[in-house]
Amino acid sequence: MYSFTASLTSLAHEPLPAQDGDIVRVAPNELHFSNPSAYNDIYNSQNKWDKDYQLYKAFDADMSFFTQVKYADSKRNRTLVSNSFSRQAIYKLQSLVIDKARHSVYFD
Repeated sequence: MYSFTASLTSLAHEPLPAQDGDIVRVAPNELHFSNPSAYNDIYNSQNKWDKDYQLYKAFDADMSFFTQVKYADSKRNRTLVSNSFSRQAIYKLQSLVIDKARHSVYFD
């Protein structure tokens, strides 16, 4: 039995019972894989998972990017703003950021 973090680092864990399946959540941010090939079932670019509604409704932020549970909604909204975060867009705003930073610092 193996456990992998997102970086595929092998960790030593007590073996989990076989009836728990190939993938078991052992902590909020940690999964246990009893079959290393199961890693690809979750971590691949082909799977487009929706988020768990029960978990994200706890944040009480219905209209934020973070709490959008449907993959299609999230994808559509990401596409709308992605150009604003491109390397070129950030480079164009560099002088504005520097100017605002200079005005916010008090010099004696």
